[in-house]
Amino acid sequence: MEWFLDNAQAISALASAGMLVIWSMYAWLFYQEFRRQRGSQLFIHEGGSQGPNATCMLVNLSKEPIHVLCSMAAYGDETVQLHDTEKTDGAGPINRTKQGPLQMGELLELGSFKRICQALNLPQSSGSDEISEFEIRVVGIHGFREWPVGARRRFQIDHKTSEIWPLTERTEQLRSKRHAAEVRNWIASCRARGLSDEGG
Repeated sequence: MEWFLDNAQAISALASAGMLVIWSMYAWLFYQEFRRQRGSQLFIHEGGSQGPNATCMLVNLSKEPIHVLCSMAAYGDETVQLHDTEKTDGAGPINRTKQGPLQMGELLELGSFKRICQALNLPQSSGSDEISEFEIRVVGIHGFREWPVGARRRFQIDHKTSEIWPLTERTEQLRSKRHAAEVRNWIASCRARGLSDEGG
């Protein structure tokens, strides 16, 4: 007891420091959860079936609206804009261009995997045992961020059965500042493709 009384000031300082560490950890966890909830969350998935007639869908699972700038498919060095893969006569602007605002929980059809594979020159039923991988990419503007955000998901096509399925359960989110350069390259690719189409 005497030892505690003699060292009461030091013990109190240690206790205060310990409480400061604990509250700092709580604050950090709260901030991380806040960032996660405010961050962009786009989900790319196949709808209807695992065959080539399945529809590639984009869902905004974020807490805030996202303005879709462009969407594309990539296979090796080949990229195609997804609004070029579908006939959308009479469709609304966002369905025709695959660009525009998506509210929380809203869905945008990016086109059929059959037409996406055709645009990428991927054979759907060649009878071979070959399996090819391709990627669906989406770029958007979200909330207060000064840089664009992106999302991507890789898919496989079995050329023997024509089945298409995702390689991962989740869509990869590219929303931090370190991803900004890569996402901007996607935007540049979309713009270059658009200029090329206009020139052609």
